[in-house]
Amino acid sequence: MAGDANRVANQISGLYMLYGAPMEIIIGSIFLYQLLGLSAFAGFVVLVLGWPLNSFLTRRSIRIQKGVLKAKDGRMQVLTELIQAVKFIKFFAWEQRWIERAMKAREGEINWMIKARLNGIGFYCLWITAPIFISVISFFTYVMLGNELTIGTAFTAIALFGMIRQPLNILPTFIVQVLQTRVALNRIAVYLEEDEVPEQVSSLKGTARNTYSDDGDNRLGFDHASFKWNEVEAKETDAKKKPSDTDSIVTATGSDNGVSDHRFELRDVSLTFPEGQLTVVTGPTASGKTALLLAVLGEMTTLEGRILMSKNAHKVDAFGNMQTISYAAQSPWLRHQSIKDNILFGYPLDTERYEQVIEACALRTDLNMLEDGDATEIGEKGVSLSGGQKARVALARAVYARTQYVLLDDPLSAVDSHTAQTLFEKCLTGPLLANRTVVLVTHHVELVLPGAHYLVRMLDGRVDTHGTVRDLRAQGLL
Repeated sequence: MAGDANRVANQISGLYMLYGAPMEIIIGSIFLYQLLGLSAFAGFVVLVLGWPLNSFLTRRSIRIQKGVLKAKDGRMQVLTELIQAVKFIKFFAWEQRWIERAMKAREGEINWMIKARLNGIGFYCLWITAPIFISVISFFTYVMLGNELTIGTAFTAIALFGMIRQPLNILPTFIVQVLQTRVALNRIAVYLEEDEVPEQVSSLKGTARNTYSDDGDNRLGFDHASFKWNEVEAKETDAKKKPSDTDSIVTATGSDNGVSDHRFELRDVSLTFPEGQLTVVTGPTASGKTALLLAVLGEMTTLEGRILMSKNAHKVDAFGNMQTISYAAQSPWLRHQSIKDNILFGYPLDTERYEQVIEACALRTDLNMLEDGDATEIGEKGVSLSGGQKARVALARAVYARTQYVLLDDPLSAVDSHTAQTLFEKCLTGPLLANRTVVLVTHHVELVLPGAHYLVRMLDGRVDTHGTVRDLRAQGLL
């Protein structure tokens, strides 16, 4: 895409050739007509007769340029995969296989480049020889019509032919560049015409069909809202498929148990998470707990209703927290960087706060066991963390960020009971999450209920029960 954009930008500077070269040719032709009469245009007949060959080379140039760009993209994709997976390639001794794959992609690109160069030579030969043929045939016709070719006439005509020779030589090159730019524009157009992301996640500045409501307060919740999973059209393949009810839809996000079901919906959700308190979301598997958090994040399509959330991300409350969300997913997402960089996630280092987060998320013992401590790189080029360690690093990242809203998707399920107790005491009910709106999805209700202020129970995509823990106990629902 960057190469296509540069090609278009560079071509803009040469747009004057669209009128400059033809204008020079027209002016030179007028002077030649005054000097040689109709004989001056005899040579141009050869030029007209050569247009079919020029048209063939032009169409071939477009096809070759598309092939060159496609082969270049394929070669870059192979090299990118090779570089990213070089560690595993060395582990499994796949060097020769990947060398052959990379060389095959490179050979394909070279073949297309050879075709492009040969086609360019054809253009060059055609248009370099054209002015010479025009001069020779014009003089020959002038003499055959009984005119005397004097030295003055000959050299003046040669000078005029020389004037139009340069634009005639430049014009074909410019035409090829225009055709290549057209191919680049078509590729850019294909990219720009791709389906847009859903409106509710495209920008935090817009209201997206009134999906979000900002009433000026710090509320987080839903107002008679219903959601479904985002859906995209399935791409057609060459192989013929039997029609079915699900062929036309691919689900963009899975449900609680990891099974994609585009028919799942969150229905008529109306609740507000208490500001500055811990809310526990519980319920059976695939009841919509994860979906509830993803709906807040804008990862589900809104069917009706509104999401209640402050849209002023730059607003900072009295405790130094911005009106934004930090999220720890059930399947932790970590970058291939150091543990420290994953926790900071671009925020400036506050040493005191960072150390408090390490302690609260029970990472101190794990870091002491690593040779490089929190400088240890994780991922393909570093160590592999256990599921519990990944969950706690993701939790630490969400806690460290100075955000008012903290969404935690079952971080306790990946740790043992002792660590879960530590996380509850030092993190979930500790000073780092005090005065922050925390929404915790968990099955460990008995563990976290003593520190929870509000409870939401999901069932089959709807809110079955919700209220303060005190009220629910008074009603005998707990």
